Amino acid sequence: MKEKTILFICFLTIIFIFNCSFDSSLNESAGSGHSIGRLYANEITKNNDFKCILSNKEKKCFSPESIELVKVWETSNELLTSESVFYDRHRKMLYVSCINGTPNVKDGNGYIAKVSLDGTIINKEWIIGLNAPKGMGLYRNRLYVSDIDQIVEININSGIIINRYDVQGAVFLNDIAIDRKGTVYCSDSNATTIYYLSNGVSGAWLTGMENKPNGLLISHDYLYAGIKKNILKIGLADKVIYEKIPVASSAVDGLKKFKNDIFFISDWTGKTQAVNAEASKVLLDTTGTGINSADIEYIRDKKLLIIPTFSGNNITAYKVLY
Repeated sequence: MKEKTILFICFLTIIFIFNCSFDSSLNESAGSGHSIGRLYANEITKNNDFKCILSNKEKKCFSPESIELVKVWETSNELLTSESVFYDRHRKMLYVSCINGTPNVKDGNGYIAKVSLDGTIINKEWIIGLNAPKGMGLYRNRLYVSDIDQIVEININSGIIINRYDVQGAVFLNDIAIDRKGTVYCSDSNATTIYYLSNGVSGAWLTGMENKPNGLLISHDYLYAGIKKNILKIGLADKVIYEKIPVASSAVDGLKKFKNDIFFISDWTGKTQAVNAEASKVLLDTTGTGINSADIEYIRDKKLLIIPTFSGNNITAYKVLY
């Protein structure tokens, strides 16, 4: 027993000496005042115009320029005026909002379709009786959909509309994002306002923005809002704009997080890009064909980018390679 204890202590001593020597060499190579320990604590380091993830298992570098799209499937052209697509990860289902008419007209023709992950239309008119449905968001078993000047609440399990909330002052409600407490945020693309809905009460959350907002995204404690030529990073708690990320887009329609500081954005005219503060890459450009790129969805675990084509009356899936 005594001999085993001595051997164990010797083993620990050797490991300690080796680690100290290794850390010292790393610190010297990193330069004065910069330790590898600090790099690992921060996880992300900047190297010229790209970001690197450092972890114990892997080291991968990502930049917008490294991303490619490969077409996987497209639905049939039955999703009339397909404006937005939302992925329900619990049910492994895509919901597609179809305006089926003019985006600002209350005609009752709008609907939401259910589409499988292989592009099969499961139920073309799963939810009917909408006007011009656009952005969607899910909280628990409730799907929230913007509809011109209303936010519509749908019971996912029954497929029934259970509430239509009038949003006072809204003109053209567009994208939706929902925080961890269930507060719904909704952009108005004909105004400089983001509205909210909480516990059945709606109102203006942020007014007087420098440009009309469209695409919305919540990540951690921030609401990201796409406006003309910029993505704004807004604190959910204080509504302070902490960052303004310039983008080459006249209007950020779809806004999704890829990895780290990289976003996928779509421009309704037909351009889909990968962007961050340092660089951008046009992944798909259909502006010359008249096919739009509306409110996109990114499924991270499947590496699928789904693009609703609006006037193309379908949705198209692309594999994201990097």
